[in-house]
Amino acid sequence: FRNFFTDEVELIFNILLFPFIFTSLISWILNSCKSDPTMPTWIKSGSLRVTFINHPSLFIIFSLVAVVTFLMWPSKPMVIDENLNFTFTSGTKKNISEFQGKPLLLTFWSINCPVCITEIPKISKLRKEFYPDLSEVIAVNIPQDPPPAIFQTIKKFNIDYPVALDVQGDISKAIGGIKATPFSLLLNKEGKIVYRAYGELNTQDLRTRIKAL
Repeated sequence: FRNFFTDEVELIFNILLFPFIFTSLISWILNSCKSDPTMPTWIKSGSLRVTFINHPSLFIIFSLVAVVTFLMWPSKPMVIDENLNFTFTSGTKKNISEFQGKPLLLTFWSINCPVCITEIPKISKLRKEFYPDLSEVIAVNIPQDPPPAIFQTIKKFNIDYPVALDVQGDISKAIGGIKATPFSLLLNKEGKIVYRAYGELNTQDLRTRIKAL
């Protein structure tokens, strides 16, 4: 799940999900043993359903496991493939390495995504505000969007920042896939992914992160 959430949301998700999975697994194993004649009487008798309610200590233990796993497990992909190329609606093509040296913001969107459309002015404002400090702000369409409709949307909403086509899904694959839009990625000067989030762009959070790079 490390490619699909912000770090904060992911940590909360892990804390809630890990204990549920492990306690459910323990319940299933213990209850499966009840039918085994070789098992001790205390296992075969009574209900062995393990829950957070009657075993709150398990929740605490597995939550700690989730936190440790989150901190130790590396996020992937950390670096986007240096051979990745962008084909822009302007007709130009650029390799991702051309944007290194300054932070790069990628926003994945769709012409059929209402949130994506409403945040176009926010992205434009953010780009103008940080353009000296950012190498670029690039909007990337999902492969399902037909190019003619993309061009119409750009004209209709007067999008003034670069828009890259991803007809073959190469850009999406390079960052581990896109499950929903909008999806934002912030890369540092070395091209490493330092921020990723689904949902409407949090411009205030991004301002803080960009200034810190």
